Amino acid sequence: MKNSATKIGFAVIMALSATAFAGDGHDHGVPGAIAAPKGGEIKPAVGSYFELIKGTGSVKIYAYDGKLKPLALDLVTDIEGTVKIPRGATSKVAVEKKADHFLINFDAGKSHRFELTMKFKIKGEADSVTYNVEKN
Repeated sequence: MKNSATKIGFAVIMALSATAFAGDGHDHGVPGAIAAPKGGEIKPAVGSYFELIKGTGSVKIYAYDGKLKPLALDLVTDIEGTVKIPRGATSKVAVEKKADHFLINFDAGKSHRFELTMKFKIKGEADSVTYNVEKN
């Protein structure tokens, strides 16, 4: 009798643990589930995505539509960039529109990281993306 109760208890525990790890096969809108086309850090925006690629003293930001196809940069307007260094003030930075990306040059000085925010409008809808950037 004791052996049967142990087997039943073990079967119940196994059944409960199996359902705890079962998934329904989709990502529930988790941004981390989107693969960045260029291997950078990707953030969602209004019907689009923005991918940050770190460089030395600069960052490039690529714009994509909702299907991760390159977004025409002329659809992105009213662009403002700001940088905040930990325990420091927020400062505006220039956002340069290149052929296929936005370029932001910034020297974080002695800081090892900074927060970069890019505000913009896409087809008239305001949005922004914020990245925590670690220096190389």
